[in-house]
Parts: sequence; C-alpha cells; structure tokens
Amino acid sequence: MEKVKFSIPSIIIIESIVAKIKFIVLTLILVFFGSAILKSQVDYVGEKKLELTINGKTFKIPYYSDLLIDTPNSEIENAVIVIHGVNRDADAYFANLNTAASMRPSLTQSTIIIAPQFLIELDINKFGLDAEHLYWSDGGWVPGSNSLNNSGNPRSERIPSFAVLDTLMYRLAKNFPNLKTIVFTGHSAGGQLVNRYSATTPIVDALCYQFHVSTKFVVANPSSYMYLDKKRKKAGSIDEFEIPVTTCADYNDWKYGLDNLYSYPALFGSEAIRNRLSTRQVVYILGGDDDNPNSSSLDVSCEAMLQGNHRLERGSVYYNYLKNYYGNSILDFHSLDTVPNVGHNNLGMYTSEIGLYHLFESYPMECSLSSTKPSMGNNLKFCVYPNPTYNYLYISSNAIGASLNLYSLTGVRLRTEENITIPELLMDISNLANGFYILEYQSDDIVKSERIIKIDDH
Repeated sequence: MEKVKFSIPSIIIIESIVAKIKFIVLTLILVFFGSAILKSQVDYVGEKKLELTINGKTFKIPYYSDLLIDTPNSEIENAVIVIHGVNRDADAYFANLNTAASMRPSLTQSTIIIAPQFLIELDINKFGLDAEHLYWSDGGWVPGSNSLNNSGNPRSERIPSFAVLDTLMYRLAKNFPNLKTIVFTGHSAGGQLVNRYSATTPIVDALCYQFHVSTKFVVANPSSYMYLDKKRKKAGSIDEFEIPVTTCADYNDWKYGLDNLYSYPALFGSEAIRNRLSTRQVVYILGGDDDNPNSSSLDVSCEAMLQGNHRLERGSVYYNYLKNYYGNSILDFHSLDTVPNVGHNNLGMYTSEIGLYHLFESYPMECSLSSTKPSMGNNLKFCVYPNPTYNYLYISSNAIGASLNLYSLTGVRLRTEENITIPELLMDISNLANGFYILEYQSDDIVKSERIIKIDDH
C-alpha cells in the first residue's frame, strides 16, 4: 500500500484542527468542572487569628469563634474544637456546631466553640494574605505535615499542623481559668486529623497536669485510620486481621500506619504513639448511610482500600482492630456509635442525638495523673515539649520575667532567653547536633531543669 504523503499546507491545516479540538475540550472542562476547580480556594477566611511567636517572629492561622482565644474569660468551662473537611470551610463547620449547640442551650451556656482553618497557597494568593499567615499543601495539614515555604510565598519557619493545634489547646487552658473539658472533633478529612492527632499529641497530659483540663476526641466519618502494626482486615472479614499479601508496598507508611513517620509523630516514636492512643478517650461516630464505595471524596488509594470498601465499613473494622490489638482494656477509653439514616454529612452527624450526646452531654473522664509530669516546684509551673525533639521546643510557664538557658552536657551555654514576658515560647534548636542537652529555667530563687533530647529530622 502506498504511504500517504502530506504537504506542508496539509500539516498546517491538520495542526489547526487539532488545536481547535484541544480548545473545545479545554472549554468543556472549564464549563463542567470550573466550579470544582474554584472550590480548591476557600470562600472565606476567618477574621480572628491564632498567633504563634517563633524565634521572635509572629505567625498566624485563622479561626472562627464568638470569643477571642487570647482574651481571658472566667465564664467558660467547656470548649469544643471542630476541624473542617478537605474544602477547609471552617465557617460552615463553625455554623453547624453552633446549630448543634442551639439544640442543647442549657448545656452550652458556658461553652466556647472554635473552628481553626488550615489554608493552602491558593487561599493565600486569592485573599492577598501577608507573610505571617501559615499555609500547607492541599490536604497536608491532615496527617500533621509541616507548613510550606514556597518561593512565591516564603516563610521563615515551617510548623507541623499538629503543633499549631497544641498551641491552640494550651492557649485555651491558659486563658480560660475555669475551663474543665475540651472536646476535639472533626468530620471526614477533619476526622482523619483527629484520629492521628489523638494518638500523637503530648498536650493532653500537659493540660491534665498543669490545668486539670481533660480532653475527649470525637472522630466522625474519616476515609482512613492510623493502624498500629502491619495487620489489616482479613479478606471477607471485619474482625479478623493478618499481614496482607499486597502490591501496595507503602500501605503501612504514615498516615495509614507507623512506618516512615512524619516529623511531628517521629518526635515520639511508634511505641509512644501506641501507648498514648491506648489511654486517650476517643469516640468514633459513623453515619449509618455513609456506605457509598463510589463517594467522590472517598480515599480509594490502595492503602485505604486495605482498610475496607467504604467509610462505614472502615470505621467498624478499625474499632474491631483496636479491640484485637489492645484487648478489652481499650473499651475503657474508646467507644463506637452509629448514627442511623445519616450519610457523609457533618451537620447530620453533629445534630443527631448521638452527636449531641458526645459533644455536649458526655463529659471527658477525669484526668489521669499517672503520665510523666513536667518539672514543677513550689508555685512554679514549667512545661517543655515535645521531648525528644528534632527542631523546636515549646516552653510554657506561669512565671513572668523568668529566664532560661540551654547547656550542653559539658556545661557550655548554647542559648539564653532573659526576662521572658510571654507565657509560652518556641525555641529553635534545629542547628544543634543530635544528643542530650540541659534546659535550665529560673524564676526568682527557684531553678528547674529538664534533660532535652535532640534527634534527626525525618
């Protein structure tokens, strides 16, 4: 067969037709999916800002609340922190939690509701936010990753989303002197965050010890969970577990498991995470109709599919897994409830009788004082975490005008802070070699010290 030969004009005509086809296809994509693309940017950014001071610089994340976190208020006894979903619509979550609270007015008169907002770079650009505003990769805030420092929006510090939440929790306890409980909840992507955060953060023990504030976590309809070993559900079962035969080589990496931990969970290590989760008070609430395996927002990665076919199944399997892993002792701290006739809908979950009960009626259990305590003497309260650490120390105290020094084990003074006038500060030690150090804290004639462990950044 003779080959067809194209002349130069013919090629130009063909290329023109192809270009027109591409233009039409692109136009159709923008028409049909433009709204989805725009949804990658938030519609509103919270006007209130949680400020963090790191190495003398101020950084912010927005939040929604009827009250300012940094304004003391002796009338507040309970706090509810709600984490938004993947669209970062903290305004909608705040409104929905207020709707839920209005259904229990006699129980919520002394309750503050806070909805922090984790932004991405598109949000920063859309609203022209200044360089003090932190931002994350799209979804990067969910497993506790560090905030970003991109060339278009440079930031001098990168902070794990979980460390931001530690600051929020501490600030609440410090500024609301009669605070007794914190309920920390999230739905969908926010539920994923709450599952991981409940197992890793040291702030729960710190708040119990320093302020006698107890914490409960309410995890609602997440797409996936953090597993504690390499076992997953056995095929055809929801309560038997084995190491799977799978081509999904990274199925046990963080955020799905405890291998290759991100920097924040790596500060503590896998064993500490397992121990913390075993005594954290966690409630899992599942929508009885959240069983669509084709949900557009469902995580269908191979890592997630090893946990079940849809959210309802994955939640039930995970609860069975916890009982299998820990034994029946876990039932003293963890529980599961299913909300009938509700699908993947945070308003429906939170305004249900089960949701209202766990948010406003069932208070967290009393603080356990069996955990490791920070240093304290006379009336001086001095708390340092995380420890071990890879790049920063969060130091809080009830003393004003105190000083601190960081020493090597040979007695060489490496850092000094004099006349500290803020109740908490962050100290960057990322440039120090791995090893042991001594942090000495002095207020008037009282001197306290902590041994600090510096480890590798992961």
